[in-house]
Amino acid sequence: MNPTTLRTLDDVRAVMRKSPDDHYPNIGSFLLEQGFISRHDLEQALEQQTQFPDKRLGNILIERGLINEFTVILSLCNQFDIPFVKLAEFQPDREIMGLIEPSVAIQHRVLPLAKVGDQLVVATDNPIDHKKLDLIRFHTDTEIIPLLAESAEIDGKLRGQSEKISENQALEGLNQQGRSAILAGIADDEVELSALNSDQPSELGANSAPIVRLVEALLIDAVTSNTSDINIRPSRKTFDVYFRQNGKMVHHRSMPISLLPAVVNRFKILGRMDIAERRRPQDGRARVRRGGHVLDLRISVIPTVRGESIVLRLLDQAAGVKPIDQLGLSPENLARVREAISHPHGIFLVTGPTGSGKSTTLYAILNELRKGDPHIITVEDPVEYQIDGFEQIQVSHRTGYTFAQALRQILRHDPDIIMVGEIRDSETAEIALRAALTGHLVLSTLHTNDASAAITRLIDMGIAPYLLSSSLIGVVAQRLLRLNCPHCLEPETVDEAVRIALNLDPEQPFFRSRGCPRCNNTGVSGRIAVNEVLLNRPDIAQMITKGVEDRAIKTIAVENTGMVPLTQTAIQVAIEGRAAISEVFDIRLEI
Repeated sequence: MNPTTLRTLDDVRAVMRKSPDDHYPNIGSFLLEQGFISRHDLEQALEQQTQFPDKRLGNILIERGLINEFTVILSLCNQFDIPFVKLAEFQPDREIMGLIEPSVAIQHRVLPLAKVGDQLVVATDNPIDHKKLDLIRFHTDTEIIPLLAESAEIDGKLRGQSEKISENQALEGLNQQGRSAILAGIADDEVELSALNSDQPSELGANSAPIVRLVEALLIDAVTSNTSDINIRPSRKTFDVYFRQNGKMVHHRSMPISLLPAVVNRFKILGRMDIAERRRPQDGRARVRRGGHVLDLRISVIPTVRGESIVLRLLDQAAGVKPIDQLGLSPENLARVREAISHPHGIFLVTGPTGSGKSTTLYAILNELRKGDPHIITVEDPVEYQIDGFEQIQVSHRTGYTFAQALRQILRHDPDIIMVGEIRDSETAEIALRAALTGHLVLSTLHTNDASAAITRLIDMGIAPYLLSSSLIGVVAQRLLRLNCPHCLEPETVDEAVRIALNLDPEQPFFRSRGCPRCNNTGVSGRIAVNEVLLNRPDIAQMITKGVEDRAIKTIAVENTGMVPLTQTAIQVAIEGRAAISEVFDIRLEI
């Protein structure tokens, strides 16, 4: 079982093929079929993995002494027909070597070999590591063609071309790297890190090259791993960096606490905040770009007893607006939403906790509605995605410009459709509902657990039931459900208590994903919104006018109007094998 072996630069240049990303076999089954391990070995490793679910099966087999790492990679490369390259006879020129920064090449053990057009051939000790390849692709802005090589040979070539950067010198080595292209092309509200003054001692090294490069490296890692939030949390001796990926917090790295002040100040500069203020919370925003790829940052800094803590929300302008039929709505719920937004006036609400995708749903609805070329005005805090064709207004509590004030003004601006980012108080709620009664279609969000609770919440804010019953079109309640990676599915063991709580068939099988290279060993392949859609039919309107409690309204909505509860929608996704039932249990509502 020997893959094609390349020995010269001409051999490499002849290999112009796409990286293997179509399918990944089950690593355990593959090694079993190839005779590297026995069935007993595999069963024992799988049993150990149930005790340590975060550990990769390949690593368990290596730790047990059954295989070595190179055997695993060589086996998969043979399966995907990835050539093996011998580096002894190679002398890569400096121009090719310069395409990847020295510390990045050494850290990820990647050696550039040849470039043809927009394709870069690289030698690596793991050519099936998509996270690594995406990072190199991001750094070089080229298509990456990976070849397999021995780690020792890669290290030797890298040492021969540049100074060795040890683990303790990695951060200092950042000042030898060129400025990343992620911040190229700056608009009026964008910040270019290198353009800021770097000789101000009060900034505690925030503009020094190592800190600039460190912050940029964090942003690059976040962008290439589809991270929605970056969390920086101080502790006694270190500060930890966490990435939120598919709604789950993942530890990225830890760094010495002595670097925290400079890193915090760097983000403050980026977000145009006061670096001298360390006792009060601050908020800022910035925009970074790489080529045509624009990323908006929302930066929050708060003081803690260990130092200042930072959270960054990353908003990808290119991926901001989705078509309404790509939100994950079931066909029945999609039809109900489209029926609701076809009304010329009234108020339509999206509810759910923070991070449940409410804004994404609202933007998708607006994107659907603008096909008729209406006059659309949005009032947001903040404006998350800037969209052509909308007039978007950002409120500012710092200056006293609130949702209510903005609503009063835009009602005189002849809108057809109004989107209010969030109804937070009774004043905003009353103006929004009166706008709905006077010929406008109003869209907004509320923080409630389910659809029927939105009715109770508005009444608690002081909205008269008769006003609500005559203006409300409907409510969507939603949560985000993590989807299984389709390449590493396995049967899921479901506790009896979970089956009872969710009223599941005792014989119904469910599936989960154990993790594989295709999903970066997370077992997750994106998220979809699961919803319940309550429409204000005549019997529901009558109950609202009478002040009936929300549980009774939900019961009638299910029995008389065909509403499918959110939990039942999520269970159906799990029955189809697209999500684990444990994920459904985590987001469930009362059935």
